[in-house]
Amino acid sequence: GVRYYRSFYVPHIFTLDELRRLIAACDSMTYSHAWLNAPVVFPVILRVLIGSGTRIGETLSMRMEHVDSERGIITILNGKGGKDRLIGVSEDVIHSIQELSKRIHPGEDSGLIFTMADGNPYTRDCCYRIFRKQLWRAGIPHGGKDKGPRLHDLRHTYATLSLRQLVNSGEH
Repeated sequence: GVRYYRSFYVPHIFTLDELRRLIAACDSMTYSHAWLNAPVVFPVILRVLIGSGTRIGETLSMRMEHVDSERGIITILNGKGGKDRLIGVSEDVIHSIQELSKRIHPGEDSGLIFTMADGNPYTRDCCYRIFRKQLWRAGIPHGGKDKGPRLHDLRHTYATLSLRQLVNSGEH
């Protein structure tokens, strides 16, 4: 029969120091013609990934009309398994999304949030390239193809940080 091989990739859990360095690298990105508005958009994508634990595909398909700033909730439509879900995020994350939307979608209150200067959506591939470059700038070693850290590891990091926060707060 057909044999399936699961990859045994061990997720990279970013330390708080690595996250700080990565955010600083993204916040100090410079313009390059290929991604035109990446220095404005990518730092927000990164904050959403770190602050919500969403997958990159879910993040890139976020729409302005699905951000409830009053309640601090983002609706993810058609997530993994075709499921919709609500995600509570911090005021900081909501604020950075709102500021970005005002800046690159002035006067609009619906549509994709993360678009390039030409209006096209950011792709996973493009985000991976930016991410790899910012890891390098942040001094976080990358093991090469399929070795990581990967963007998806921010999701594992989010889960780990959330669990640590829960344990440290003495809740059981």
